[in-house]
Amino acid sequence: MEDVLRSLDGVFECDLQTEKRTASRHFRTPEPGVLINRDHISKALEQKRLGLISERELVYWATMPLLNDAYEIDPTDEDFVAEWLNDISYSLDPT
Repeated sequence: MEDVLRSLDGVFECDLQTEKRTASRHFRTPEPGVLINRDHISKALEQKRLGLISERELVYWATMPLLNDAYEIDPTDEDFVAEWLNDISYSLDPT
């Protein structure tokens, strides 16, 4: 996540460590956005299960598409993906 934020310096800013997470973008939102689907959720959870990413990284990963308009939730599976992103982002401990 640090690498992503570093590469977006000046274009996208976010604070994921406070209780009220915030993001600001300084770019035109791509159309269509980067699609997030069920497979992305599955891969992220698998990486966490295998110890390849921490719980904090999983929380930050799930929060990014919720705050950044450059991401778009797959409309064919919107309820499932949105529910999982919200559960991961707000129910797990990012500390």
